[in-house]
Amino acid sequence: RALAAELAELAQHHGLNPVLRVRGRDGAGRGDVVRAMLAAADQALRNVAQHSGQHAVAIRASQSNHRVRVESRDDGVGFDDTQVGSRRMGLRSSIPGHLALVHGSAQVTSRPGKGTTVLLSWEQTSPTERGAPVSAAQLRTWWWISLLFVGLHVLGGLSGGAPLASGW
Repeated sequence: RALAAELAELAQHHGLNPVLRVRGRDGAGRGDVVRAMLAAADQALRNVAQHSGQHAVAIRASQSNHRVRVESRDDGVGFDDTQVGSRRMGLRSSIPGHLALVHGSAQVTSRPGKGTTVLLSWEQTSPTERGAPVSAAQLRTWWWISLLFVGLHVLGGLSGGAPLASGW
């Protein structure tokens, strides 16, 4: 089934009114990744229903063959992470635990009175990428930096009154 339909069903199961915005093709993400996302989203939506004091939740999702992201946001009571009891395992182990199985990550942001945002993400690393700090695509788009560097040096040389060096 489509990720959007699954997320809507999860939210409605917890008594929430979802406002969905989904990008990407249905079925684009790996099955195990989508299942992990849905399990983590289920826990996040359960927390919204139990603790936020709200019935509406905004859900944004995007999926492709190499990346899946699900973000849920509520305008509820929010919380201070340092004040969450150690018995509350959803934030500390359940949500990140589902994503850890597929090498994904979860980020929870909340402030008292400002609501809560949960960002679930997974990205496949390219087998050809070797951890380079700058990708080949970035190098191709940064041609203008080289042009600016050379241009400023030529301009500086011309305005300095000294002859420009030529040759090797």
